Amino acid sequence: MGFSSHIVDLIKRVFTDQGASVRTTHRLTVDFRIEQEAQQGCILSSHLFNIYSEVIIRNALEGFEGTV
Repeated sequence: MGFSSHIVDLIKRVFTDQGASVRTTHRLTVDFRIEQEAQQGCILSSHLFNIYSEVIIRNALEGFEGTV
């Protein structure tokens, strides 16, 4: 399973140098850096999880008869 380098670069750029702030009833907090990769609710999260799982399963089944 392979992906074009431009697709991989695009996904990496989406998650590079992310920042956020929190809005409360009184104010907006100072921006802070997000250290984790995919955020909860990110539309890419489930797709990246599926791709990662697919690779793990293919590697686990490697060498078994009738594999993918």
